[in-house]
Amino acid sequence: MEKAEFSAIINYLDRNWNKPWEVEEEMVKLLYQSKMPRLIELGRTPLPTEYGPMTYIVFGDYATGKEYDVAIFGNFTGKKFMDYNYPLVRVHSSCRTSELFHADNCECRQELDFALKQMSKEKKGILIYLNQEGGGNGIKAKIAAYKNTFEIKKGKVIVKKRQKRQAIKRLRWI
Repeated sequence: MEKAEFSAIINYLDRNWNKPWEVEEEMVKLLYQSKMPRLIELGRTPLPTEYGPMTYIVFGDYATGKEYDVAIFGNFTGKKFMDYNYPLVRVHSSCRTSELFHADNCECRQELDFALKQMSKEKKGILIYLNQEGGGNGIKAKIAAYKNTFEIKKGKVIVKKRQKRQAIKRLRWI
């Protein structure tokens, strides 16, 4: 990348830091125009896990600055790749409340665990782990939704009672 192109990107980011959706669109255009890849492999390593050995790969996204994780069970290189008919694939959005804190109002951890167990059993599979909490809405939106759903009473977390809703009046569309 030329110094002028790099300066243009930095100036654009400085002016639009508060509009990440626009920044991503513009970054994708700039990367395409300068023939740079959007994703780059940052590293890979064999990783022993409770599900068995896997290859752990981390990719970086130049447009968003995010990192994405990929776990591969089995050997998918060269001729070996052709031996795998339809490997198991899971695209999973991160879920800190379930995977880290084991929240019982969400089944993300169980879904991830099931997918990893199936890949381990088949000895082949690819997990793409997206760092986009709350299905891409972000942790702030997720916490706000939880705050509107749950409350603590007498030391217990309970589901809030919903307000009685008004009937929706029929609208006439023109």
